[in-house]
Amino acid sequence: MTTKIIEIRCAFCHAVFRRDEKREEKNPIRFCAYCGAKIGKEELVSELDKQAIFLKEHAPQPSEIIGSIGRFLLIKSIGRGGMGEIFLAFDTVCGRRVALKRIRPDLMHSPQLRRRFIREARITSQLIHPGIIPIYDIHINKDSVYYTMPLLEGKTLKQIIRDAIKNEESFAAHEHKTSIPTLIRLFLGVLQAVAYAHSKGVLHRDLKPENIIIGTYGQVIILDWGLTKLLEEIQEETLLSTHVRASSKLTRMEKPVGTVAYMAPERVQGKPASKQTDIYALGVILYQILTLRLPFSRKNMKTFVESWKDEQFVPPEIRAPYRDVPQALSEIVKQCLASDPQERYRTCDQLLSHIESFLEGRSEWFVVKSLDIFRKEDWKFQENVLFSEHTAISRSTELGDWFNLMFSKESFSENIRLDITVRLGPFCHGFGCILCAPSRPKQGDLTAGYWLWLAANKEGERRTTLLRSSVPVLEAPEIMLTSDTSYHIRIEKIEQTIILTINDTQQFVYTSHIPVVGTHVGMLIQDTDIDIESFTISIGSQNIMVNCLAVPDAFLTSHDFARALAEYRRIGNAFSGRAEGREALFRAGVTLLEKAKREYDPQQRDVIFDLARQEFHKLRHTPGAPLEYLGKALVYHTTQEFDEEIKCFELAFRRYKRHPLLRVLVEQVILRMHESSRQHRVAAYHFIYLVLRFLPDIASKTSSKKIFESVEKHWEPLPFLSPASEEHKTHHFCITLAFWLQKTYIISEIFEECIAMPFLPINLICEALLLLFLLGGQKIFSHHFSSWQQSLSSDEKENHSYLLQTLSILEIEDSKTRRQSYQPQFKDIEIFETKIMITLMEEAIQEHNYKEATALFEQYNKTTSSLLYEELASKAVEAYLWIHDFQKAQEIFNHFSQKRLCNEECRLFFLYGCFLTQTKSNEAAMTHFEQAIDTAYPRSWLIGAYVITGKILIRPHGWFLKSFKYEQHQLLRQLQLYTYLSGDLSYVSIIEFLQEKIS
Repeated sequence: MTTKIIEIRCAFCHAVFRRDEKREEKNPIRFCAYCGAKIGKEELVSELDKQAIFLKEHAPQPSEIIGSIGRFLLIKSIGRGGMGEIFLAFDTVCGRRVALKRIRPDLMHSPQLRRRFIREARITSQLIHPGIIPIYDIHINKDSVYYTMPLLEGKTLKQIIRDAIKNEESFAAHEHKTSIPTLIRLFLGVLQAVAYAHSKGVLHRDLKPENIIIGTYGQVIILDWGLTKLLEEIQEETLLSTHVRASSKLTRMEKPVGTVAYMAPERVQGKPASKQTDIYALGVILYQILTLRLPFSRKNMKTFVESWKDEQFVPPEIRAPYRDVPQALSEIVKQCLASDPQERYRTCDQLLSHIESFLEGRSEWFVVKSLDIFRKEDWKFQENVLFSEHTAISRSTELGDWFNLMFSKESFSENIRLDITVRLGPFCHGFGCILCAPSRPKQGDLTAGYWLWLAANKEGERRTTLLRSSVPVLEAPEIMLTSDTSYHIRIEKIEQTIILTINDTQQFVYTSHIPVVGTHVGMLIQDTDIDIESFTISIGSQNIMVNCLAVPDAFLTSHDFARALAEYRRIGNAFSGRAEGREALFRAGVTLLEKAKREYDPQQRDVIFDLARQEFHKLRHTPGAPLEYLGKALVYHTTQEFDEEIKCFELAFRRYKRHPLLRVLVEQVILRMHESSRQHRVAAYHFIYLVLRFLPDIASKTSSKKIFESVEKHWEPLPFLSPASEEHKTHHFCITLAFWLQKTYIISEIFEECIAMPFLPINLICEALLLLFLLGGQKIFSHHFSSWQQSLSSDEKENHSYLLQTLSILEIEDSKTRRQSYQPQFKDIEIFETKIMITLMEEAIQEHNYKEATALFEQYNKTTSSLLYEELASKAVEAYLWIHDFQKAQEIFNHFSQKRLCNEECRLFFLYGCFLTQTKSNEAAMTHFEQAIDTAYPRSWLIGAYVITGKILIRPHGWFLKSFKYEQHQLLRQLQLYTYLSGDLSYVSIIEFLQEKIS
């Protein structure tokens, strides 16, 4: 009788059991032999049942499982190499996810590869070190060979280096996670693991960034020991290779193994692997850490064999001058990458010792002062100060914060360290430490220097931030101080680097390019619920890694400008073509700039400014070329030539789009944007435009968004522009800025971008054309209007026929004919037609053709929106007043309530005052003007009232310097109209001044 075999499948792990049908009926399988899951229908819950339930709760869903091997469920493939493939797997016994590496099925039947795979697992399992991935278990059977390892979370060193390159290309400044000091500590972990493996007689032979994983919490682990060799086998391998060349298959096996970019030259000469070959690969990795680039360009093994003798080593500090590569590390790399193995480090321990010496090579510190916040004689400045943001771009003072600010009486001009022991109370919001504060703090530069705010652990409060001149340069939201805990805060300033350490754990390292010359320290306290137990200041000797610029830097800090300048120039000549030389040239210009700031003779000061510009000009045609523009921008900032300062930055961004040193200019632009938002409105608008157009990553940061929101909240609404859609908000923002800055080329650029979009922002395109007409004239408008029409398909032209026909009136060259030819297309005039009418009326008034302006207004017969109607009515009233048609003006005023006409938000406010000079008296007009509420920056239609009432004084360096050209032009028109109607000639001198400046 034939035996019937049946298959029983476990529903949990999918294991298959083949059994005789009759035997199964008599003695059924109740539990899976692999995972312990219950197969039968027994109701009793045993320990095995509980285990199965636990596993099922933690196991992947059946839809996630792609297969099984032994007791492991395979979820997905996460890597594939020359011999094996790595899977994300679930261990059904331990109930955890692991990494499972098995030999590839197509190589399973190769005895040599099978032995090599097993050997890799066994060698790796013998290495017990935190930097080497451990092996859980090894499984060997006829059908499969595999082993399991922990599943690691994190990034490979290759990914981290790629992120650093992306930050460099997108100008993401101050990313301390990819700085040299941070990466060199990760490299130290790699070195320690390799040194341990060498001590056990094991060579890795394939060290590279993709085989190094950095865990989420800083673990440094070396992966892929598939090419490992035991040192004791090297000699045997060399002898064997001479006897097996007859076999082509074995000859391939004996070819140099590893990745060509990290391979030592002796390997392609047929020499065996050694400790020096691993050290060479470590040198390549260290070179990448320092420069983010490979030291040599090797396309493949063939080109490497042919060209290795001609490879030229470029020192890291020359390859990446913007990375500030320490000379000590450059020398270490050079020794690691020596083509002769005998010239490299003999052991990893020697290399490890040199790296550790570098990391520990800091100053020796000597305590020189102990400060007490309650001891008045310790402080030269100690006051409560109100800090408000964005005062220059706000029409009213917004809410600020009060702080107790103090600067030390003594100055400290060298490497300096603050040691503060502090305990925060439950109501404390944090405190601030100040470095490099100015010698003579004034209201204008109280925020100069570095401010480090250490935040308390409170939701919704400010975060831990390092600021330079009140501009955030590094944010560390993960650093929070908790209440009722004692902290030892250490802040070190070594040359241009700031290091924060809390309770002996380093938190961040920040390096700036532009020297800060202040010499005082200070504190910033917002509340009294804080106990500062000690505050000591230490002065440091020069770092072991002393920089040749340290000496002139010390002269600059102590204001010995002559000696600093001489040293910088000497270094610039001595190190021509190197990073130190370019940096010296830049700092020589900074020295002259600082000297000019302290010169009292105006003529001599101008001479020194010219010398500074000439010094910065020496950087042209060098790898440090962007620094020329930065230096000249610093000069123009000091001389308050803001237009020239902006040009320098904009030229640099346009000319050097991906230059690594642009990050230095980005830092200065951000600083200036924040600074000008408190001091100079016109300059602030310029820098906001630069950030929006050239630094989109910076624009998305919280600190920048606050400025944009403040500008948008307080700037004057323009009747030509509709509210922006979220999709095109940035373009709308830039067009509005361009209008206020009178920059036609900006609107042209944005217009070209808009018409190239797949989905046309029609409103934005039309409004940009109107602004181009108003600012640039009819020819510029016609050029752009024609280019838009040419870009449209026939269907699009039909869809937008109304807009095209309405805009076409502006193509007529003769302005008078243009206005006379205008006829509304609809009985009820549309919003866009109203904007066209406003544009034509504005043009007529500028040409003093007032009757043509009023004729256009008389065609208007619908109030499309209150804002547009007010603007249209204001143009009409202005024209009626010039031609003394007061009855028509009265008819327009009758459309508004008396309350509205006396509200400074009404665009007819000033014109109504002018009307009162004719219908009542000049005194009535003055009384009307005085109703306007005081504000730093009144609306453009109100400025005349502020000047007439004396709230604004027109001086070359007062309101006029911080006003826009559009506002100046509106003021000129208003004073001319008021003088004409009132007969008051006291404003003639102001009118002449404005005419001269505007022309």
